[in-house]
Amino acid sequence: TLYISQRAANSIIVDVAPYRISSEALLAINIFLDEFLYFLVDSSRSLDLVRIKQAIGQVLPTNLGKNAVQEAELELKTYVESGNYDNTQERTIEINPFPLQKVFEQFRVKCRFFSTLGEHGFDGRPNSIPDLYGSDGIHIAPSLAIYLTAVLEYVGEYILISIAKASEKHGVELAKGREVYVALTEDAQIFPLFRRTKLRLELEAQFVASPISPMSTHITSGSMNSPHLGTFSDGDAVLRSPTSQSLSPTKQEFYNGGREGIGLSKSSTPSSPIRSPSNDGRYSSESKNV
Repeated sequence: TLYISQRAANSIIVDVAPYRISSEALLAINIFLDEFLYFLVDSSRSLDLVRIKQAIGQVLPTNLGKNAVQEAELELKTYVESGNYDNTQERTIEINPFPLQKVFEQFRVKCRFFSTLGEHGFDGRPNSIPDLYGSDGIHIAPSLAIYLTAVLEYVGEYILISIAKASEKHGVELAKGREVYVALTEDAQIFPLFRRTKLRLELEAQFVASPISPMSTHITSGSMNSPHLGTFSDGDAVLRSPTSQSLSPTKQEFYNGGREGIGLSKSSTPSSPIRSPSNDGRYSSESKNV
């Protein structure tokens, strides 16, 4: 599954202007968020919330980063006040040496599960988020996963709005890789992060080398590499028709049944390179044991 689904991306963009996002553009955005998450885990090298907050400011030292932290603080407050906060699940143990790749992979699974902008397969089991490395003593508290998910969502929505503006600038109705590259390059809030990514090198090599041809000729039918977890293929993006329906349910809707409660369809599990978690709701009582 992805941090941001096709349906959610189109819903966000259409609120700005009558544009849509292509599958290769969606892949690029999700890979960018993947790298962002990796940078955060690498910078903090800790499961302590204070260290993670500091890492956000270091990795994204712009107003966008500050605003993302404020959004995450609100999400965390909502979770704590929801009645589903469980102190027994919030205990973390610092591990030395820090298992960077394993912690990143576990955060990745949980952030995708908690994302209100993603779409998941459902298997009906209450504890369906894979605990990839529990046997190694790696436990990520729900509050940490929810906090970083809020940061990723905030930045992801910001990027989608920037892409809508780039689409308007180029006079295109379907945003492709070219618009993603322009949006991430020309926006001063996001470029300090984008310039560090391997995604930038890949897009730049494809786009700058052939500025006349649309970038989509290079990546529409192929795949793009996530630098830490292999390849995203076009099959990872579940194509949906554009919709203006808001995909960000209120927190109360999450408590009362999550996605199913607000009428989101249960899609089949996408062919993601990581195991795909399944469940309803970000803060439901069934999703506490993560």
